[in-house]
Amino acid sequence: MKGIKTLALGLILLITSGCWDARPLEESTITLSVGIDRDERGRLLMTTVAPVLEEDAKKKVLVVSTLAHTPRQARMNLDRMLPNPISGGKLQFILIGEEQARNGIRGIMDVFFRDPGNPSTAYVGVVEGKAQELFMQEYPDKPRISLYLASLVKHGKGEGKVIPVTVQRLRTMMYDEGQDTFLPYFRRGAKEVSLAGTALFIEDKFKTVLPPRESAWLSLVNGDTSRIKLTMRWRKDELETPDDFLSVCYFAEDRDFKVHKGEGWKVEINLKTRTSLEEVPWDLDLSDKKTVKKIQSFLSQEAQREIMNMLRFVQKVPADVLGVGQRIRAEFPREWEKMDWRQEFPRVKFQVKVQVDIARTGLTK
Repeated sequence: MKGIKTLALGLILLITSGCWDARPLEESTITLSVGIDRDERGRLLMTTVAPVLEEDAKKKVLVVSTLAHTPRQARMNLDRMLPNPISGGKLQFILIGEEQARNGIRGIMDVFFRDPGNPSTAYVGVVEGKAQELFMQEYPDKPRISLYLASLVKHGKGEGKVIPVTVQRLRTMMYDEGQDTFLPYFRRGAKEVSLAGTALFIEDKFKTVLPPRESAWLSLVNGDTSRIKLTMRWRKDELETPDDFLSVCYFAEDRDFKVHKGEGWKVEINLKTRTSLEEVPWDLDLSDKKTVKKIQSFLSQEAQREIMNMLRFVQKVPADVLGVGQRIRAEFPREWEKMDWRQEFPRVKFQVKVQVDIARTGLTK
């Protein structure tokens, strides 16, 4: 019995230890962000970002890059270039350059999917241009770049500006049938980094960017956020003055998807929302029930129109980022096996209904 216990303990240690050894933090290079680019010869250009822990150091972040043929080779190269071996257990962000994303991400992400030493909670995104350039640039009045990017995602999620995608979620999207991949899309400015929409993929290749406003509606319809803030044009005059616009916050209370099979596929999307009026033209009397009802009708129609615009955009790609195919595969498995969903998705007929209830108007006259 004692021999069996010893053997079992040995097997557990062998399985859980993998190809790395535990070491103190002070003896490790703690990687917080990784950038993955593609050079003109098709090689990987991998960049690692690590904090500098010495108090008297002039720079608080260490940025090192290397060329390689695979992510594993890149890590071995970086280990030889850094003062201490790399530790990926605190990884916060994986940023993929646009050129690499257009050539496919499945191969470069496989090591992050399978290696338990890399946290599955790290965020993943695509950047316009090269990830290396974003990491090399200094942002004096911003937090460390890894925290900066993570904060953009966390803050943006709360208002529907971005749909966060972790390593775990990306793996699910890439390997589940009936769901296309999407990632947050970043743009590097002279003094800051900004969220610039949602990168849409076919299979594992980046194709185009869903603009920020359409991305907000996607996040609300998909259930990735419970609220979005938008400004809408109330009056259409020659000028575009503040009195021509409403600022509103949509809170999603209930979402309902229904898939119908007939001559083609039809999808009903019913969205029930509460809204808060943040800004309104000064001459609107919000104590008047007819005025409030008119605004409710306007907000409902505008929401339906903008959601339909978003749906037409993703159908044109075509990228099923709503996971309509997953619903059909679950409800109509026989039909799913017979059809080419990539060809069928652009022909889906969507019907959108948005119910709006104005819950807060602020102080009234």
